[in-house]
Amino acid sequence: MTREYLSYNEKDKLHVICLDDKAKCPHFLRGFPASQDGHVQLGKLLEALSPEDHFVPQNVRKDATDIDEYTHHELEVITSLQRRWRRVMKALADARFLRKFYEGQVFLQLFGLCQRRFSTLPGSARVSAKEKIRIRKLLFTDGVNILVDLDRMGILLRQLKEYWKSVLEDRHVTAEKIEELDKVHGQIGSMETKLDDLAQAWSLEPLGIRIITVTAKTLGEKAREAQRIIRAVKQEMEVAQSQVNEVGMH
Repeated sequence: MTREYLSYNEKDKLHVICLDDKAKCPHFLRGFPASQDGHVQLGKLLEALSPEDHFVPQNVRKDATDIDEYTHHELEVITSLQRRWRRVMKALADARFLRKFYEGQVFLQLFGLCQRRFSTLPGSARVSAKEKIRIRKLLFTDGVNILVDLDRMGILLRQLKEYWKSVLEDRHVTAEKIEELDKVHGQIGSMETKLDDLAQAWSLEPLGIRIITVTAKTLGEKAREAQRIIRAVKQEMEVAQSQVNEVGMH
């Protein structure tokens, strides 16, 4: 915190707000606020909050004699806190909404993975700040798409296998048609193997190792290869589906 504060030549404002109004500013933060105004009581701020757009406390507006109770600096703090709290509440609502969907769950898992891996790197395995940004960008876009596509393709493949089995067990299916279904079964097995290999390579544990052992460029190449395989499997699945449909119609 000290390093970040000094890097901007102490231009940032820091306001210390204690949950207990009787508490004093912690000793390790006392050097940061430029004046005593930097340590504000939470009780005063909560009492001063107003739903009005201009954020002026109601007791200040109603009684002119109370104007000196709040300094201009305190009013600025109140304004800043209320606006920030509104942003925080929106972020919390967005996070709850995100968790309702599989894409959001995948994103949060990848986010947590990056947080854990990049914060526990030994000195011999340092990753530059720019490289971390590139890796995060890749995981939060292509990585999420790959994992979501793998989940969706897995569901479609299971449905195809169940449909294939129901057609095979139909007593009206001829021996010739059974041979055609046998070929489709081999194709389904091949697709299943490809998807399983990808799912293993892009699961959280292997990814956790890969993001600190390979470059973002290499990871990007792996992502493009995974997307190519997923597209190819999707086409194979459509062909297999049409073949099973044709047998099932007769």
